[in-house]
Amino acid sequence: GEGIDYFDFIRPFNHGVGFIATDIAGLGISSALYSVVLRSAFQSCIEEAPSSYSVIQKLNAAVHEYSEGKSELVTAYYAFYDLRSTRLIYTNAGFPPLEIFRIEKNDFDSLDTEGIPLGYDPKASYGMGRTNLLRGDIGVIYSKALITSKNQKGENFGLDSLRRIIKERRGDRPSEIARVIKERFLSFLGLLSPESDIVVILFKIV
Repeated sequence: GEGIDYFDFIRPFNHGVGFIATDIAGLGISSALYSVVLRSAFQSCIEEAPSSYSVIQKLNAAVHEYSEGKSELVTAYYAFYDLRSTRLIYTNAGFPPLEIFRIEKNDFDSLDTEGIPLGYDPKASYGMGRTNLLRGDIGVIYSKALITSKNQKGENFGLDSLRRIIKERRGDRPSEIARVIKERFLSFLGLLSPESDIVVILFKIV
């Protein structure tokens, strides 16, 4: 719709894919320009794609240079999935952790590296996590507003609701799970609107 939060995918070679989700505070032309800066920097990360640390470092430098150290609140999560090794490599910069439903244990893990938002410190150090995935595992990256938006009773949609949907529909295709998440979220809100723009990226290992 009219959202300006940036998300994207990058595939530098046939055996891997990287994906980025960002959350940019505020509205209007200023925030929209951050999306342009992020897109330009991310699309230049072909060589760095398998290193989540390097990608986030590059985005951090780009946002810092554009804002001269006075950035809007820009959070981001980048992950790269290697199809050959079935390994996911990830780095977080202030975004909610990536949720992984582990088919083997029928439960969730939260994948986080606890990095600071982009643009404040050009020398900031970001961690890099690694995990192996199995066939049937489901991952979801989501904007904070998905779980913090309130209904008319003042209740949050909450992380438990998101997890419950994924667990209930674990046998479905990702597109179907995503459709159910959207339907239940909008039904939960009723006549109210979300707190902010919302990005949800959902994937399933097949």
